[in-house]
Amino acid sequence: MDKIRIWGESIPFNTGLPKKDSLFINSDLSPAAAMAAVFSPDSRIPDSSVTFDTAVWHNSIERGRVSDRFDDVPYLVPYVAKDSKICVLLCAGGAYIDVSTEEESAPVARLLNRHGITAFTLNYRISPYRFPAMLADCRRAVRYLRAHSEEYGFDKDKICLGGFSAGGHLAAYTANTLADTDQLPDYIPDKTDAENACANALLLVYAKLVFTDTAELLIPMFGNDFLTGDRKKYIEKYTVTNRMTCNSPPAFLVSSVDDSVVSEKNQLAYALRCHELKIPFEMHSFLEGGHGYGSARDREYSRWAPPGDYSGTECWTDLFAIWLKKVFYRPGERY
Repeated sequence: MDKIRIWGESIPFNTGLPKKDSLFINSDLSPAAAMAAVFSPDSRIPDSSVTFDTAVWHNSIERGRVSDRFDDVPYLVPYVAKDSKICVLLCAGGAYIDVSTEEESAPVARLLNRHGITAFTLNYRISPYRFPAMLADCRRAVRYLRAHSEEYGFDKDKICLGGFSAGGHLAAYTANTLADTDQLPDYIPDKTDAENACANALLLVYAKLVFTDTAELLIPMFGNDFLTGDRKKYIEKYTVTNRMTCNSPPAFLVSSVDDSVVSEKNQLAYALRCHELKIPFEMHSFLEGGHGYGSARDREYSRWAPPGDYSGTECWTDLFAIWLKKVFYRPGERY
């Protein structure tokens, strides 16, 4: 598997310091219990990052998915389709305490290849890194792909940014905050940073977009700064629908009515805002699916995707491929 480093020798926010010094870990919580607590608000400790910190320590750091120091190297994995002029950049979910690339975004990338569409998966940094480190990774990934579009054969103006759950929040926030200045302390920009970080289209799959009802999910993004700061300002700023403008990219939205982790109200709110701003969008809200199902064709890994009839949900990647070609090509043009 090719791993493409998106940053040069200098990676902003990397200090090399031990991550454990920044974590509050409850050794009595098993890895499974910690993850269950993350996705079950009733199990979290109020006004504390303990459940999130314990989950990231057990499930991401101890398992070797990420480094135990602040020296992670974000990277892309390419899934190149011959003669594809379209590129889709996929950000897996994981509540900002994991990145479920192999279970979630990689299967979707392979399915897009079957439709003749090039895709890349992004492994971005997670807690105990804090925002805007994740945002910087996503913006840099878009810029990297735009800078290397000729190398991979796609059109630099046909880049769709997509994400699942927390990765959907990252994708949507990236696409809707282009006016914000990059905050990269002690970082010297290179040629890649001169590229535009805009996405030409947006894919949001059971994405976390609104924080008015689940503000605790901001804890892994900001830690104690959120717990001790003005929570209302955090909620307002990082609720994506508040950042949308008439220049937001066309969007394809996927949700499930029975999602108990991220309510379909998140996608409905985004769709309503698209309608108000006259942004082209297509939304599919499936009867069954739960949460974390990725392509919906292999659900064994996700305890939040309950057994059911997924014969409708499984077709979302096919519908997305059709929509994507309509967005990027005029009627009669060759795909």
